[in-house]
Order: sequence, then structure tokens, then C-alpha cells
Amino acid sequence: DLCPITVLLPGGVELDNIGMARIAKEAGAVIGHKSSSTTASGKVMQSDSIGKEEVQASIDNEQREVMELAQQDVVLDLMARFGQDVGQRSDQHNSDVLDLVQMENLRNQLCMFNAQGKMLKEQERVIGLMEVLAHGSVPDHVLEEYEKAAEEDDMQINSVIGKVHVHVVRGERLPKMDMFRDCDPYLITYLDSAEKDEVHRTHPQRKERNPKWGEETRYSWDLLNMTKWLTITVMDKDQVTKDDIIGCVNIDITALPFDQEMTKWYQLENPAMTSKVRESKIQVSVLKASLGAEADQSQSNGAAELVSPNISHNKTDQPPDTFPDPAQGPPPPPHTGVN
Repeated sequence: DLCPITVLLPGGVELDNIGMARIAKEAGAVIGHKSSSTTASGKVMQSDSIGKEEVQASIDNEQREVMELAQQDVVLDLMARFGQDVGQRSDQHNSDVLDLVQMENLRNQLCMFNAQGKMLKEQERVIGLMEVLAHGSVPDHVLEEYEKAAEEDDMQINSVIGKVHVHVVRGERLPKMDMFRDCDPYLITYLDSAEKDEVHRTHPQRKERNPKWGEETRYSWDLLNMTKWLTITVMDKDQVTKDDIIGCVNIDITALPFDQEMTKWYQLENPAMTSKVRESKIQVSVLKASLGAEADQSQSNGAAELVSPNISHNKTDQPPDTFPDPAQGPPPPPHTGVN
């Protein structure tokens, strides 16, 4: 028994693989020329001498050929190239509505940006006038104090207050983004306050809907006062078309406690295909370390590296021309989360 696969053709026409096989057979698209066998209806019209058994046999033979052809890769490739999964129709509708909403939001944002630009110019003009008046009426030492306070505020916003250590452990139940191809996931991870060159990308894992990541997904960034969001995007590698976005996870760094490693499962979000990623999630471990904890960790690592070798070499029973036992050497430093 053949389980039919239905796609949506341009214009809203639904067609399954059996129908596509009939079209391909009639057009000679698969074998390169018209089939030598005459259609059953043609045989019925040819002559009354052909018996009903021969006509029925011809019909059965043609039906069997169509069913075999419907399972071949060439028919599935045609459907994948020219059709769209019927199950994605509602997702596509939601995506179109979301695009319209986003376009409207973008238009509103442009209007607000234009109004803010005009307001900023007016504020600069008023500030200039106030500076002229202040220089004539406010003592210089008071102006210097105000300028110094403003500089300190700017420095405080961009000051480093710790480190963010991240490990993306694994994913579960990632969806297939194409009808006939499996999921080839990879990650793009970044922190909103980091530099552009600190965006990390992994290599794709072939045909893996439950990926596991190791040391390659351990990252560290400086934690600033302005740090807010950690964003992890799961992508699907595609060799033919552009890569697909499976879903994203946004982690609020400000809501996490200091010096406590938090490991949680996070639901993937993708407004364009909510139903597909309903059960998809990734496990992420985040450590927001304060400067004090980082300093203590560095000092303990340095002490282990400096003290342990000296103890090994200063043993009185150690022969002078031999090396110390490697087992007595310094222990490996604890992992700090840096990849």
C-alpha cells in the first residue's frame, strides 16, 4: 500500500504523488518518450474484437506502472521542486500575516525615527543655547564637575562587571524543514554587548534531529553593565537553497543570579512556523560570574600551576638526574567555559 504525499502547486492546486506520476507518465518526462502501451480508454475505442479481460489487464498493468513510478525519487523531486507541503499552508498564512504586521511596525518605527531625529536636532539647538548661557553665568569649576560626572556615567555603562560563560549542551526534537530531507542543524550564538567578531557558529550536524554539542559550544564574553540578552539561533543547513531558521532562544542575562551555573531547557521560538517547533528545545548552561569570583578562580589556577611543580622537584628522595613523576605534577586547571 502506497501512502500518498500531497503538495500544493502554484495557484492553489493540490496534487499527490500518484497524480504526479500519471502526469509524468503521460508526458514521457521519466522515460524520455511516450509509453508504447496504449491507454485503456484508447483500447476500448479501437475495436470490439478486444475482450473485456484484455482491457482490464491493460488497466491493471497501467495502474501498477503508475504506482511504481509514484515511489521513485524523480517524482518526489518534482513534487519538492514545484510544490509546497499542504501542512505548511496554515503556517504560510500566519507567516504572511506576520510579515504584514512587521511591515506596519517598520513603517511606524520609521515615522518615530523621523520624529525622533527632528526632536534630537531641536534638543541639540536648545543644549547649545543653554551652554552659551551657562558659560556666562555658571562658574567654570561647576561645569567641570558636571562634565566629569557625565563621563563617569558613560564609563560605568561600558564597564566590565564579570564574565558570561555559556555551554549549549544539546537539542531535542528539531523539525524537518524540508519535505524529503532531514535536519542538518548548526548554532549561531552571540551576546548583545559583544563585538561583531565574537559571534560564534558551529559546523552542521548531518541528519540529526537530536544533536549533542561538546567543547565547540563553550563560549565566554565580558559581562558589561549594558549586557542584556544572550541569543542562540538554531539553523538548518541546506545545500540547494538558503539555510532555514529553525528557531531562536533569548536568555535574559539580567535575570540570572551571579556565580551560579544555571542549566535549563529552553523552548525554541519561531513565529513563522509555531506548530513545527512546538516540541523543539535546547539545553543551555549559563554562568554569570562576578569579577571577584573570576579573580579567585584565576588565583587558584595560578597557585596550582606554581606550587605543585616546586613540591615535586624539592623532594629529598628524588634522584637528581631523573624527572619527577608526572602523577605528582600540577593538576589540570578547572574548565572556565572558554572554548
